[in-house]
Amino acid sequence: MNLKNTLGLTAIVIWIVFANTNLHAQQPTVDVPCRNIAPEDNSATSAEERAIPYCSPKEPVTCEEGNFYIDNTVGRKQTSRDMYLIVIARLGNRETSRQLNISRLKLVSNYLKMRGLKNIVTAEGERKKGYGQIEFYVKGKLFLTIPILQKKNIDLISCNAP
Repeated sequence: MNLKNTLGLTAIVIWIVFANTNLHAQQPTVDVPCRNIAPEDNSATSAEERAIPYCSPKEPVTCEEGNFYIDNTVGRKQTSRDMYLIVIARLGNRETSRQLNISRLKLVSNYLKMRGLKNIVTAEGERKKGYGQIEFYVKGKLFLTIPILQKKNIDLISCNAP
């Protein structure tokens, strides 16, 4: 990727981060339909129900749950014509280390590459109250938010170890 493309992608990510921050501040929260991860989909699950995205977790997740949510996001991204999956890491309460954010982004990026994704854009966002989090944007819209325990990395590996 040349410098011109890199600068263009950086500008897009910055615009999305700031645009979303401003939208959330200016507009009331709109409830987007979502469904819980249980019960699992099966052959009786209708296409209409499968089209409804899963709700983002409110609390930090286990390795298996994190894998499930991210794999679902990968599936949604692969069925869209959007070229990029955007991943933004945000520090939470009492987290001060940019290295922690960088580590979180690197871990998620590597996991996504293992799942076959190539066009991944990562960035650090503004700090937020509560848990740190990783946000996933599909088609330029926030699709999934995964909260992360304070001063910890997201666990995507322990459940996949041989």
